[in-house]
Amino acid sequence: MFYLALLLILSHLIVDFYTQSKSMVERKSGLRGKKAAVVAHVVHAGEHYLAFLLSLTIWFYLMGGNIFIFAYPVLYTGTAYAFIHLVIDGMKEKLKNKYPKRDLLFFVSDQIIHFSTIILLIVFIQSFEIMKFNLIKHDHIKGMANFAIVVCGLLILLRPVSLFVEKFLNMAMAETKITHIKVTKSHISRMLEDNLKEKLNTLMDSASCAPSDANTAFTDYRKRAEIIVMEIPKVDINIESKMAFSSNKGGQWIGFVERVMIFTFFIYGQFTAIAAMMAIKTAFRFNDLKDDNDSHRSEYIMLGTFVSLFMTFLISLIIKHYISVNEMVKFLDSVIKPFM
Repeated sequence: MFYLALLLILSHLIVDFYTQSKSMVERKSGLRGKKAAVVAHVVHAGEHYLAFLLSLTIWFYLMGGNIFIFAYPVLYTGTAYAFIHLVIDGMKEKLKNKYPKRDLLFFVSDQIIHFSTIILLIVFIQSFEIMKFNLIKHDHIKGMANFAIVVCGLLILLRPVSLFVEKFLNMAMAETKITHIKVTKSHISRMLEDNLKEKLNTLMDSASCAPSDANTAFTDYRKRAEIIVMEIPKVDINIESKMAFSSNKGGQWIGFVERVMIFTFFIYGQFTAIAAMMAIKTAFRFNDLKDDNDSHRSEYIMLGTFVSLFMTFLISLIIKHYISVNEMVKFLDSVIKPFM
C-alpha cells in the first residue's frame, strides 16, 4: 500500500498546486460570483477524481492486477475521494472569506485533512481486502519509489512552500503589514539609471545627434539627479509595496532555485556547498539592504528567508530519511542507458 499512498500524494500535489490556474483559484474564492465558484469547485474535484483513477491504474499495473475486475470499487472510492475534496475545499473558502486573517491556518488544515483522507481511503481498501496483489518482480521498483519520493519533495518545495511562506508573512506582519514601502536611495538609483538609459537611447536614435547635444543632456540630467538624491533623506516618500518590486516574479523564481539547490545538496550530503551558497546569498542581501533605512522591508525579507530555509531543511531531512540514493541512481541509469 506504500506505493499507492505515494502515487495518490503525488497526484494530489500536482492537481492541487500545479494544474490549478490562478483564474480557477479566483473563481473558487467567489470573486467572480457564486455560480462561477460552484463550477470551479466541481471542475477541480473532477480533476482530482481523474488523477485518483490514473494513480490506481498505475498501481494496478505495478501490482500485476486487473483494474477491470475491481472497476466498481475503484469508481466508488474515487467518487468518495472527489466528493470529500469538494466539501473540504468549499468549507475552506467559506471560512477564509469570513476570517481572512486566519488564511494560513485554513491552508495548513486543508492540506492536513486532504492527506488524512488519502490515508483513510488506503486503510479502507486494505481493511476490506480489496485489490491486494503480490508485487510484480522488477529490478528497479525500489528505485522508482525513491525517485517518486524525491519528486514529491521537490513538488512540495516549490508552490506549496511558496504559498506557506506568503501566508505566514501575511499573518506575522498583519499588524505592521507592508502596504507601503519607503523610497530609499537604492530605489531612486534604479529609477535614475532606467531614465538615463532611455535618454541616451533617444540621443542614439536621433539623426542630428551632436557632441554638444549629448554633453548638454547629460550635464542637465546629472544636476537634476544630484538634487533628487540629496533631497531624498530629508523627506518621507512612500509608495505601494506592489510598485516597489518588479512584476516578473523574479524573487519567487530565486526562491524556487534556492530551495531546489539546497534540497539537492542535502540529499547528496554536500553541506559545504549549502554553506557556500548561503554565504553568497547573505552577501547579496547585505548589499541590497545596507543603504535602506526601511526596517519593515528588512524584517519582511529576513523573516521570509528564515521560514523558507527552515521548510527546505525540514522537507529535505524527511525525504532523505525515506530514500536510498543508490537505488534511485540505479533506476535513473536504467532509464537513461537505452538512449545513450
